[in-house]
Amino acid sequence: MARPLQHDRDAALQQAVALFWRRGYFATSMKEIEQALNMRPGSIYAAFGNKAALFSSALTRYTQCQVEAFFALMADYPDPFSGAEAFLRHFGAPCSTGLPSSVCFLVKSLLELEGRAEDAPLSVVRESLATMEAAFYRAFRQGTPSLTEAEARQMARWLQKEVIGIRIMALQIGNSPALATLVDDSCAALRRWRASTLS
Repeated sequence: MARPLQHDRDAALQQAVALFWRRGYFATSMKEIEQALNMRPGSIYAAFGNKAALFSSALTRYTQCQVEAFFALMADYPDPFSGAEAFLRHFGAPCSTGLPSSVCFLVKSLLELEGRAEDAPLSVVRESLATMEAAFYRAFRQGTPSLTEAEARQMARWLQKEVIGIRIMALQIGNSPALATLVDDSCAALRRWRASTLS
């Protein structure tokens, strides 16, 4: 059977992301995948391969979309520090019941797959996290000429750490005053860093 057209493929991957985020990788059955994608088993295997390959394709595609969304957000702010603060506040919101945010999906997948079966697609989760960190680095490096390469990498790692920490706490405690305080603390640290860098 022919592979699906690109728009059909993207729609199928979007459905796969929503399903894996909601159910988790291990709990998702092939029957659920068939129903969510509205595809027969043979068509799924022809288009994407097995469950691990479908998960990898969905996560990779969604991460690419989120990188594009990140840079679109950064373009609305005068410098990467201000954009990063908006980014942190965005990810301080709880995971929705609809489509997940990229990092929410990544963090949930990382927590689920770390240390599990050898055939679990953990490598693609790590690659996606590295892709996000590389996007953070590029934003700081290109948007703040005064930062050295090492400083831009440090900022990217810091932002990655803060986002992951906020998302883990959001999964645990939801939208609470405690979560808001954590986000405020991260943003305050970012503003101090901005003041010392751009002064």
